[in-house]
Order: sequence, then C-alpha cells, then structure tokens
Amino acid sequence: METKKGKSDLRKRVCMAAAAVLGFASLWLPAPEVKADPDPVPQSTPRRGPYSEFQHTTKAHRANCATCHKFPSANWKKVRTPE
Repeated sequence: METKKGKSDLRKRVCMAAAAVLGFASLWLPAPEVKADPDPVPQSTPRRGPYSEFQHTTKAHRANCATCHKFPSANWKKVRTPE
C-alpha cells in the first residue's frame, strides 16, 4: 500500500510525462495552412439617414419649432405609465 506522498508523487510524474508527450507531439504536427481570400469584396458602408443632412440654416427650417413639433403629443398619457 502506498502512502499519500507516494500517490501524489506518482500523479505528478504521470502528469509531467503526459505534458511532455503532448508538447513534443505538437512540434511535429503540421501547422494549418492559411489561405487568403482570392477576391476580397469590400464591405459597403451603410448610408446615413436623411437626418445627417438636416441643416437648420436653410430658410425652410428657420421657422419656430412648434410649427412642426407638437408637445405634448396627443397620446402622451397612453404611452407613459405612472410610476
């Protein structure tokens, strides 16, 4: 019957031997080939919405904000639940 120290020592040796075998085996394995894509297709950048082109300096947009934007909206009580 082995002692705890003997079992522990045996486990360490088995683990070290397995690590050594795997380490040496990995040196002889062929590296995977990396193939470049022959025709890389450039990704198109998404077009920004018309809001990115909005200018407040144009004559049509110099009006009072309330002419276009209504606050509060007609359904503001429906969409906001009480806390």
